Amino acid sequence: MAALHWARELDRERMWSIEDCRHVSRRLERALVVAGERMIRVSPRTMGGSRRGERQSVLRQELALVHRSHPLVGVGHGIDPRRAGDVTKGRTSMQTHLSHHRSAPRVDQGRWRLDRERSSIEFHVPNFYGLMTVKGRFADYDGSLELPDLRLTIEAASLDTGHAKRDRHLRSADFFAVEEHPHIRFTAGGVAADGDHLEVRGELEVAGERLPLGLDVAVRAVDGELEIEAVTSVDQRRLGMTWSPLGMVRAPSRLGIRGRLTR
Repeated sequence: MAALHWARELDRERMWSIEDCRHVSRRLERALVVAGERMIRVSPRTMGGSRRGERQSVLRQELALVHRSHPLVGVGHGIDPRRAGDVTKGRTSMQTHLSHHRSAPRVDQGRWRLDRERSSIEFHVPNFYGLMTVKGRFADYDGSLELPDLRLTIEAASLDTGHAKRDRHLRSADFFAVEEHPHIRFTAGGVAADGDHLEVRGELEVAGERLPLGLDVAVRAVDGELEIEAVTSVDQRRLGMTWSPLGMVRAPSRLGIRGRLTR
């Protein structure tokens, strides 16, 4: 057990608190008994309260340490308390981080294009009364960002759900009507930068129908490029996609975009 090895490295007396989770708890108890460890069972509610209190305590300690070493830098919840060196390296590591941050590219610096080789556009549609999900993707698309302008064009016929017969139906007039409307377009009407997020308001055009759509896009600088991720919900019925025998196809569908922006 990795947790047991780690605990023994601390070389101190300990009592294991095990959340009462039926068969999982029983297996863990047997392993600890064999290892000669002491333990006590607690209820899930008690354990949940303990975890919340511990997280707050650890966060307060981290903030105090960081502000003493560098008053202008804050930390988030992601620091592992077992890796105290991450927090206590002090000013040198903090300055390195700040220097890297200053040189990182910004979303408002020039024109960016979506790298299709390292990006994906996917859709998830509830089916069979919501008991299963049809997952698909678009293979051919082009996107660009130059604040305040954001545009995305998708070749509708490039959809792929891994099922040839279903894909032919999705390309038909019941859904995307790719012969009459070969392109899916999203055009932003307003883009507001808020830290590492973009708040986007625009219009989605699919199969000749238009629908207002908002996106909350997470942006992160990586190796001189920008990594983006956005997930939103779309009611496909408002785009004329009402085919649903016996009401099996449900709404809304989920649209996800993630990838890299390059210059």
